[in-house]
Amino acid sequence: MVVLPLCFKQAGLARSLTCLVAVLLGLFLGVNNTWAQDPKPQSGLPLAKAAMAGRQYLLEVATTPQQAEIGLMYRTALPVNGGMLFRFEEARPVAFWMKNTLIPLDMVFIQGGQVVHVAHRAQPCRQEPCPVYSSQKAVDMVIELPGGTARKNHIQAGTKVQLTPIAKVLPATFGSSNSGSSHSSVSKQ
Repeated sequence: MVVLPLCFKQAGLARSLTCLVAVLLGLFLGVNNTWAQDPKPQSGLPLAKAAMAGRQYLLEVATTPQQAEIGLMYRTALPVNGGMLFRFEEARPVAFWMKNTLIPLDMVFIQGGQVVHVAHRAQPCRQEPCPVYSSQKAVDMVIELPGGTARKNHIQAGTKVQLTPIAKVLPATFGSSNSGSSHSSVSKQ
C-alpha cells in the first residue's frame, strides 16, 4: 500500500492521522476495488467438459464479464483435471493477468476448436504492474488449467479442443465489448 508510507513521511501527527483516516475511509467505501473485494473464490458456475490431447478436463464456465473478471482469483488449488473456460462472442486478441491469483496457471488460447498459443506456468502477480499474458492472435476461447498441465499433457498449438456441455446448454458467451477487466479484453485487470 503505497499511500500509507507516503502519508507518514509528511510532518506532524495530525497530518498522519488525517491521512490514515482518508486511506481507511477510501478502502471502506470501495475506492480501491482491489482491497475492497471480499477475497473468496467464486463457486457455483456452470460446467463443461473439454477434450484435449486425449484427456478430459472439467471446466467451470465464466458466463458474465464479472465472472470472467474474478476468474480463478483466490484459489489455493485446482483439481488436476480442472480449470476455467472463457468464451467470447467474437474472436479477438485477449490478454490475461494473474492479479489476486494464488497458483500458477497454464493459459490455453483457442480459436475455432484449435489451440493457437499456450502461456505456460503464468505466475501469480506479487506486485503491480502485473505481467500480461497475451493470446498473440484472435481467439474465441481461453482455458486456464493448473500450471504445468499443458506441457505434461502435450497441449500445444494445433491441438484440437472439443467442448461438451454438462448443463442442458453450454452457457452463452459474454459480449464482444472490451471490458478491460479480469481477463482483459477480459484481462484480470
